[in-house]
Amino acid sequence: MIMKKQVDKSHYDFIKYVSKSRWNSYYHQIEEVISSNPNTVLVVGIGDGIVIDILRNSIKNCIVDTIDIDPQLNPTYVGSITEVDELLNVKKYDVILCSQVLEHIPFDMLEKIISKFTKVNNKKLIISLPEQNIKVGLSIKIPKLFLNAYLYIPRFYKEHKFDGEHYWELGTKQTRLNSVRDIFKEYYKISNEYVVNENSYHRFFILDK
Repeated sequence: MIMKKQVDKSHYDFIKYVSKSRWNSYYHQIEEVISSNPNTVLVVGIGDGIVIDILRNSIKNCIVDTIDIDPQLNPTYVGSITEVDELLNVKKYDVILCSQVLEHIPFDMLEKIISKFTKVNNKKLIISLPEQNIKVGLSIKIPKLFLNAYLYIPRFYKEHKFDGEHYWELGTKQTRLNSVRDIFKEYYKISNEYVVNENSYHRFFILDK
């Protein structure tokens, strides 16, 4: 199945697209990839290219390739991730970074895509997904002590409808968190999972082969 691009290149204009909360999410993407000590990285979805540029300039002797459906963004591979194994043929990558991409594809295709990732992935798959939640937090700041504690409550009562970009989002009535975890566990070990405190809309999954 070949998917069509949903946004134009102008969608990624820095001032309009990169909020402070999104910038914090970028930090976690970069940190997770670098800490994996990869020799090869595949980034799924180019977006504004900031994360890709930083990775290419931060990891010595590491190949950072890209896949995107939009040829205007000049990816290494042009095409849909629904065909990622065919596009890459026999090539594999130590780390695959897939951040805020999978929700652009119907949920019933998620398991098929994850299974295809295993065919082109040697070690680790890093995924972030949008999550509808209510953030409840407590901050304590006294001399020599600063403590933050957060609880994220899914909006399980909320119904998500296709908005032209996102077919689904975590935490809603249709897409429970455990249903996504179960799909991931069929193919990977979930070594870490967390919500970005500075951007509670983004939940990360660190998956080991």
